[in-house]
Amino acid sequence: MTRPSSTAWQGLCLSLCLGLCAPLAQARAPLVRACANQAEMPPFTFVERGNGRIDGSANGKLTGVTVDMLGKIARQHGWQLSVQLMPWLRCLAFVAEGKFQLALDVDRADAGALALSRSYFTVHSMYFYSSRVHPRGLGLQALDQLARHKICGLLGRRFEAYGIDTDKVDLGTTSYEQLIGKLHRGRCDLFIENRETLAGLYLLNPKLADMLTDPTLHSEPVPGLAARELRIAVAPGEGALLRQLDEGLARLLAQGEVDKLLANYLQ
Repeated sequence: MTRPSSTAWQGLCLSLCLGLCAPLAQARAPLVRACANQAEMPPFTFVERGNGRIDGSANGKLTGVTVDMLGKIARQHGWQLSVQLMPWLRCLAFVAEGKFQLALDVDRADAGALALSRSYFTVHSMYFYSSRVHPRGLGLQALDQLARHKICGLLGRRFEAYGIDTDKVDLGTTSYEQLIGKLHRGRCDLFIENRETLAGLYLLNPKLADMLTDPTLHSEPVPGLAARELRIAVAPGEGALLRQLDEGLARLLAQGEVDKLLANYLQ
């Protein structure tokens, strides 16, 4: 029997290593589990639909500016990344308990005691009302005037940043269509949302776009409120992960990648 040459043995060993070591390396890669609000927040985090539109059939793939940014950071550091939508309060609780490492698209009002990454986008709060119910408008001039009205909001949201006790807000709503319907039926006077999210929904959801362009639905900037910053919340004890996250976000912002991703989704 002819014995393989040393070169042949080296080639065989290399082939075995490539075949066996790659799966082992992948298995050793840290799994970073992230969650986001199941109400979705386009263009930042949402489910991709057929033809890129929400009226198409959902294929279950999460996409958006935040998901893309996190994917770029994950590839640089060799993370295995998993992102899942769930009820917002459950998401924040799972991160606080260490069951998930990250919660996406968080502002300080929602974060509680969770550590936060550097900000990656600034959003602007608007209040929406129906002229069917309030034909003269609400005429809000100061932030503390919000609490004089009946407010509704999406399940899991917090309102202390607006000077409002969350317990006094009607949170029995899981979609923007329901929120707008409540306004027109007079079940609440206003709801608050950032204009960037509704701009994303306008482009992706034809049904909601029709509701948003209804001339009896009006919006005004929330008075006396600085713009809100989106961040990523990090589980306790994940200091190294937070540092990697901040470094990655700083690099993407310096390279103008965030603006490029946003333009891609809003074109």
